[in-house]
Order: sequence, then C-alpha cells, then structure tokens
Amino acid sequence: MWLTNNGRPETAARIVREKFGTSVAPPTSAVTAANPDEGRWMDLFSPAWRRCTLVACAFFTCLVIPYFAVGTFVAQVMLAMNIESGYAGGLIYNISLLGGAILGLAIVDRISRRRFLIGSFWIAAASTLALTLWNPLPALAMTVLFAVFAGVLSAASNLVYVYLPELFPTALRASGIGLASAVSRIGSAFSTFLLPVIVASYGIHAALAACVAVLAAGAVICQLWAPETQDIRLENLDQGG
Repeated sequence: MWLTNNGRPETAARIVREKFGTSVAPPTSAVTAANPDEGRWMDLFSPAWRRCTLVACAFFTCLVIPYFAVGTFVAQVMLAMNIESGYAGGLIYNISLLGGAILGLAIVDRISRRRFLIGSFWIAAASTLALTLWNPLPALAMTVLFAVFAGVLSAASNLVYVYLPELFPTALRASGIGLASAVSRIGSAFSTFLLPVIVASYGIHAALAACVAVLAAGAVICQLWAPETQDIRLENLDQGG
C-alpha cells in the first residue's frame, strides 16, 4: 500500500505476487497522492492519531513487561513459591506458551480484536492476582495459574502482528509500530532488570503484585481507548475513516 500510494503500483503488485501468490489482489491505485509532509513522527501525536499511539504503546508494553519478567526467571519464580522442581514448572510454562500461541493464531480472526485484547489482560491479571494472594498455594494450583498466565499472554501476542498495523494509516504504520516496539523494549528491559531485585528485596509476591498492576493498567487503558479494528479496511484509514 505504501508503494502504491507513492506511485509504484507495479513494484507493489510484484511483491504481493511473490509473497502471497496470485490469489491475493494487490492495491491497484493510490488512495491519496504522496505528500512529503505526511508520515512524520510528530503526526503520531496529532489529535487524529494520538489515541491510537497511546493504545499501541500501552498494549505492547503492558503485554511484554510481565511476559519477559516472569518468563525469563520462571524457574526461580516457581522455586521461590516453593514448587519443588522449578525446572519442571518451567517446562510446563513453556509448553503453555506454545499452546497459547497456537490458540491465539486460531482465534485471532474469529473474535473481536478489542474483546481479545481486553479479555487477555484481565484474565492474565486475575491469574497473577490469585498467585499473589492465595497463600499457601497448592503446587498443582500454582502450576495451573502460571500456565493460564503464560498461555493467555502468548495468545494475545498474536495481536501485535494484527492489531498494531490496523491502528495506523499507511503513511504512519511503520513509524507507529516502530515506536510501540521501541517503548515495549524499554519496558521489558527495565522489568527484567527489576524483577530479581524486587524478589530479593521484597519477596516474590511483591514482584507478582507489580505484574498485576501492569496488566490491570493495560486492561484499563485498552478498555477506555482501544478502538475495534476487526472490520476496518486499511485503505479506509488512509482516507481518514
């Protein structure tokens, strides 16, 4: 679409044929004339697009902070919560990640984007809250809750490749996704550094409570401002619709 909008429809058609096959129709005409002032970074914070920019950054960041913080140290986290074999628990956790990714891929086009997004945050927050407050927690229940946490966040990660591109018009799509990705990397690096520090200083339940707060913040932000994009055509975004 970017190539087509910038006067290169033949190149766009060739790429579509090479990557997706002849059964997928490429864009046939430019939606808008190319404008050198369009697609600037500051346009992401204009009144028309700043809500989508906020949602994109918040969604991606609030998703990866607990995902990487807990996932990186899952064996240590489970040992800290008195599961006898942290590595066995870690294996179940990683199997749940795989299962969640497959499940998310299967349902991402079958339910509303907004419902998938918000529901994932609340379910992950609820499972983490149970891990935080339920004490003492049976090993089986703890493993199941960690599996739910991992599976739901892994399923929701499919939305990164579907929902984020649908938030921005063609001229801003790469910049918007790039900004959201950059903010999320900062958040994940910060949280991965902080989690073992918090565990050592305040205990595992404090670290999990921080993850609950992040997930709840993501849910509230998306509940308030995330648009539904499932039935939006990308060319309509270029037309401001």
